[in-house]
Amino acid sequence: IDGVDKVSFTVNGEELLDHENQPLSQISGGQIILSDDFDTIYSQEKKVTLYYADSEGSKLVPVTVTLKAKDNMPMAERIIQALKTVPKGREWLLSPIPKELQVNQTQIVGNTCYIDVNTAIENLVPDVEEEITIYSIVNSIASLDENYSVQFTVEGQRIPSVNRL
Repeated sequence: IDGVDKVSFTVNGEELLDHENQPLSQISGGQIILSDDFDTIYSQEKKVTLYYADSEGSKLVPVTVTLKAKDNMPMAERIIQALKTVPKGREWLLSPIPKELQVNQTQIVGNTCYIDVNTAIENLVPDVEEEITIYSIVNSIASLDENYSVQFTVEGQRIPSVNRL
């Protein structure tokens, strides 16, 4: 747009944060994903390992699937959505993710995947140990690239722990 050099973004009324959780005050065109990159990020198909809870809810069980990022949903968010549903033929597994969990934002910076979720992350899933929920998300996203680390925020706020973790 002629005359616009920089823009500011907010998420739920809060300034967008960078990889160091510092507000991004104004963003120029060189910092924005252009249409050439858009197809790579939002249309990729990838073989990933999703980690579900076993029938007792105490261990992780790896399941390799092929996921396609769709509807402008980045792959990290697509993984979390996929974990809400047990794959066909594996009905003995348990979904480790609260059904009401919503991803507000994902961002991959360097080798860290930042995930902002709603407060449903603090809800316990019946018959699933609470650490299984967190480890299933972290391990599943790390399957995209073994060098990824994962950091969570809840409603845009850093949290020291989820429940007792």
